[in-house]
Amino acid sequence: MGGAEFYILNSIQDDGSIKLAEYHVTIGAFESINEYLKGFQKLKAKISFQKFIKNIRKYNKFIVLTKGDENEWSRFSKNVITIPNPQTFKINQKGLTLPREKLAVAVGRFEPEKQLDQLILIWKRVVDKYPDWKLILKGSGSQRDYYQKLIDDNNLKSNVLLEQPGVEMDAFYRNASMYLMASKFEGFSLVILEAMQSGLPVVAYNCKYGPSELISDEENGFLVPLNHSEDFLGKIFKLIEDEELRRTMSVKAIENAKKYEIEKVMDIWKNLFEKLHNDK
Repeated sequence: MGGAEFYILNSIQDDGSIKLAEYHVTIGAFESINEYLKGFQKLKAKISFQKFIKNIRKYNKFIVLTKGDENEWSRFSKNVITIPNPQTFKINQKGLTLPREKLAVAVGRFEPEKQLDQLILIWKRVVDKYPDWKLILKGSGSQRDYYQKLIDDNNLKSNVLLEQPGVEMDAFYRNASMYLMASKFEGFSLVILEAMQSGLPVVAYNCKYGPSELISDEENGFLVPLNHSEDFLGKIFKLIEDEELRRTMSVKAIENAKKYEIEKVMDIWKNLFEKLHNDK
């Protein structure tokens, strides 16, 4: 938990410097990992977590990416604040709200915590009702062969495609009608932000804590209770069946993404530095 520099920096005392730590891992990741630990490994993780908390308190500010994580970490330390990630994705926004392909997309590592196998099985039921709709999963990782077998076993070769990560993400998002996320936990999700910049309504599990930071439920997307696949399917159907809803949510997604323009996020950092300097 935390690299060596995290522990070394705050061990330097009486040098007059202001010390900040920025942490991108959501607290939900630790909770998920702890579910699988037993005996000595669980005890070791608990000791490591306590050491981490002790060191957080030594910094002037401990900076996390979401309000949900700020609330969680603030149970252990009073110096926690939120500064989100800025946009890192540049797109041509001309024509983003025009009609799009009958396509849903998801981007992420092909690893168990992303739960993309759930999306494949959910999409099987989408195809049963709407056989002309497709799902593209873009990424790489240890679960690729498993996902492909799941696709093959469910006769979804024509409707669910696995693609390698690429640089042409503008066109990838632009062609789609919705973005899907089934993760068990997420930090501040840059892929959701990218999708929103591209005018995509998002359907996501309301995991800790990234999706709820970006999605206003029923406005620019849908937040679904974690692992409630029936509800998730229902939200997909709602978007498929209502083109006007997709268009309205698209406009609101684009507007919401503007809050994370790099100039606006850098102003938050600048204000923090000025305040810490003036309070010194």
